[in-house]
Formats: sequence, structure tokens, C-alpha cells
Amino acid sequence: MIRKIERDQLTAEIASIEAILETLPANDPVGRLGFESRLKELRARLEALTTDEDRRAAVALYFGGEPVIGSRGIRADFGSAMIATYQDLVAKVWATLQGGSLPLRGQIKDRDAAQLHITSLVHGSVGFLLEEIDEQGEPLFPSPVREATHKVTEYMEQFTAEDDQPFNRMVEEINSRIFDSLREFFKWVHKEHAVFRLVEGETDRSFDEVAIERAYTRAEATEIREEDIPVEGELIGVVPYARRFEFRTSPGNELISGKVAEGFSEAYLERIHREKVVGQKWQAVLRKRETKKPGRIIQSFILLDIKELKRTDETRTD
Repeated sequence: MIRKIERDQLTAEIASIEAILETLPANDPVGRLGFESRLKELRARLEALTTDEDRRAAVALYFGGEPVIGSRGIRADFGSAMIATYQDLVAKVWATLQGGSLPLRGQIKDRDAAQLHITSLVHGSVGFLLEEIDEQGEPLFPSPVREATHKVTEYMEQFTAEDDQPFNRMVEEINSRIFDSLREFFKWVHKEHAVFRLVEGETDRSFDEVAIERAYTRAEATEIREEDIPVEGELIGVVPYARRFEFRTSPGNELISGKVAEGFSEAYLERIHREKVVGQKWQAVLRKRETKKPGRIIQSFILLDIKELKRTDETRTD
């Protein structure tokens, strides 16, 4: 179970027992002893949970609205679509956090490593507890899947934020395939007149009708297109720490600047900078990105790969 949910349940039970003890008659020492013993046990468990941290992924998704009948059930097609789309989101974010670039299409390599499992149904409305199952035991640090679910939570909060700025900043950075999955998730929720609550880590966030409508409107008004293009030219400069580059195409003499993909290690960028290969001819693969919003198009580039062009001898000795 998610530690936050368990802590909340323990806190509520502790408060209930404390209230009972305050009203317990003085001539009931046996009853008092039982409740005090239970209270001590609950407080010890709560203290242990307070010092622990979630190192494996665990997410609770609660749903309400038209696809849900009270706390009794949820429509199978809606529930399965929500779980599948959420899993797809986690796998795509996990892939980007592994240091490589998510391919523009096709299967995600090793996506089974980001698999979540339905371990329980959760009530309050109707929902699912999704957890990472690691048969190797408890990891020493937060797992990559745990980091991916946390990032998905951040994206959902930015997608539905009242202020446009968090959404605008997210759109500038997010991978187009991740954005498409987020859009699909919110379109499904909007179409089915549903709402949901997400509990992940220390976050407990409810997404009501207003938030869903806001997300749907943004999703419909925004489009991200990406394509990978090979270019030849001169590497003007690389800033390793800022992970920025400038490249002048040949022919065309177009100056292109942008970010360096996460797949390049800082050490590799430092070597390019230190060995003064700037100014030589290179063949680069750039990801060209166009973000369309009402009334404007924003263009940006990411450097995915770069190889030094082989030099040809201009003179030959007979």
C-alpha cells in the first residue's frame, strides 16, 4: 500500500481510539487496557512509516463520475483504457529518464522493465492500486519506475494547472509521444464525463470537472510534431553544463541552436569542448520540433547524434 494512504488511515484510527478513551468509563480498566495497547501499536506503526520512504513505484487512481456506480463498480472498458493509457505514459517517461531519446514511433525498448501491476482495488470511489513488483527485494534508492511515476504526476499537475505558465513550460520540454499519451488520457476522462484522484508518493491530488475541462481544452489546442533530420555542417560551439549547441549547415549556411539530448554524457560533451574539434565538419542528426498553439508555431532543435566527417585528401602523389 502507498505509505501516504496507510499513514492517513492510521492517523484516522488513532484519532478514533483517542476519542473512545476520552469517553471510556473509569470503572472499565480492561477495556481501557485493550484500547491503549492498540493505540501504542498504531503509533509505533505510524512512526515507522514516517521515517520510511517509497522506493518502489506505487500509484492509486480513484475514479468518479458517469463510468462509476457509487463505490460498487466501474465500467470495464473505461477502467481498462485508463490503466492502459497510464501504463503507456509511465513506460514512455521511464524510457526518457534512462538517458536516451524516445524513438518517434515504434516499440519502446525494454518497456517491460517499467511494468506496473494491479495489486488491489481501492475504495472511496472506485479505483486501482498500481505497484511495481520487484522480486529482488527493496531497492536502496528510488527505482527508475518510481521516478517515472513521479514525473507523470508532475506532468498531470502541469497539464491541469490554473495558470497557463506551468503548462507552457511543460510543452516546451515534453516528448511528443508523452504529450500524445497525456492528451489521450485526459480526452478519455473528458469524453466519459469522469473525474479522478491520484495518490502517488506524498501527492494526493483530485482532478475535478473544471480541471478536466481545462486539460481537454489545452490538449485540443496544442499539437507537437517532431522529425529526425540528418544535416552536415560546422559545429560552432558546445556548452557542456548548459547542454546547448550551435551548428551551421553546409550547404545553406543556416545557424541552428538548441539543446543536446540526454543520451550525450557530460564527459563526452566536455571532450568535444576540450579537444577543440569545434569548427570541423560534422554529420549531425537533429530532432526538429514544431509546437503549434493558437496563432503561433514554436520551432526548436535537439542534437541526437553527431559524427565527424571523414576527411578526403585534396592532393595525391603519383
